[in-house]
Amino acid sequence: MMSLRQKVLDEKDKKILSLLCRNPEISQLEIAKYIELTQPAVGARINKLKKLGFIISSVCVDIKKFPLIAALTRLSVRNPSELIRRLMKCPYVSMIFTTSGEYNLTLVLLAENTSTIDAIVEKHLRRYEGVSRCDVTIILDVINYNGFPVTFPEKKYEIGEVLPCGLVAGCLDCEFYHEKLNGKCLGCPYTKEYKGRLF
Repeated sequence: MMSLRQKVLDEKDKKILSLLCRNPEISQLEIAKYIELTQPAVGARINKLKKLGFIISSVCVDIKKFPLIAALTRLSVRNPSELIRRLMKCPYVSMIFTTSGEYNLTLVLLAENTSTIDAIVEKHLRRYEGVSRCDVTIILDVINYNGFPVTFPEKKYEIGEVLPCGLVAGCLDCEFYHEKLNGKCLGCPYTKEYKGRLF
């Protein structure tokens, strides 16, 4: 039995996808010249691929240009659905994967310094009820892809207000943030206490 991909993708569609994956900014005219079709025919094929879900639009940040620190974080967590719901609202969480094996949840965290990553891991992941193991690896270099999706907060919350993740804004009371306690975390980008420059 043929898969959906086999039924709907011909060789020209595959070439279009390949070209777009290598260079998302490539014009339809350039694609048309490369695969020997007209520009309107390429446009029609791209629209078809979008409707079928083979192409999605997303804006990614080049972590080498900002620069940002990326951390691969693996968790072993019991009943991860509530934690996933919370993490999906966090600007520091770029990607979330459910995985098999020893760890059942893998995240890509992005932050402007390692202290902020440490604060997220220590306060919001390792202390989360149901997390039995947490392993963090700082990504030193991205070889074949620099772009990571980033969520930019649409508004800033006051201390005591409930954040989109369900937590209550209160960076000033956090040991990882407070300067008198040697805190170097930049704070939550959803709050007015955020000290970083990206968000």
